[in-house]
Amino acid sequence: MFCKNCGAKLEEGIKFCGKCGTVVAGHGQAIASSTTISSPVKVKNLNGLEGWLALVGFGLLVEPLVLLYTIFSVNLPFLYGDSYQNVAANYPTLANLGVYELIINIAFLAALIYLNILFFKKRKEFPRYFIIYLAANFVLILIDYLIIAGVNPSADASDLGRAFIASAIWIPYLLKSRRVKETFVL
Repeated sequence: MFCKNCGAKLEEGIKFCGKCGTVVAGHGQAIASSTTISSPVKVKNLNGLEGWLALVGFGLLVEPLVLLYTIFSVNLPFLYGDSYQNVAANYPTLANLGVYELIINIAFLAALIYLNILFFKKRKEFPRYFIIYLAANFVLILIDYLIIAGVNPSADASDLGRAFIASAIWIPYLLKSRRVKETFVL
């Protein structure tokens, strides 16, 4: 009798293949075969931060740096500069939006630090929390865009487009990928 998954020879009465852990026929899914397999079937090792997950990891490392740059070069100078007083006097909604953006960017920075920890420790919570992060990022950028577009109809939608594309690519990948399911198990 041989393992359906890896081709290893199996002893009678065992429930799992000792080489790959597949359930043996009579105890689950694997099918016993009386034919001899000359070489075991090669099973691709899908656990590890490789393949498309390397791109996710790269993005997780870069995005906190981008947020820090945004906080210190855009958000804080706006709130503590002279322009904030002018905007607050003429457009109170935009002044409040500046505070909103700073708070959201700080919250996202904290979330990204936590996601980096989960990602590099290969924690099983990572895919779910990253999906929540991507969806929240898209929704909050959409709200931000709608507020700005209410005041300035020619507002730039590039951030919204990037958030949508990131969500459209990574959420299905995290939900369907075998590598994700086999990597984040701790």
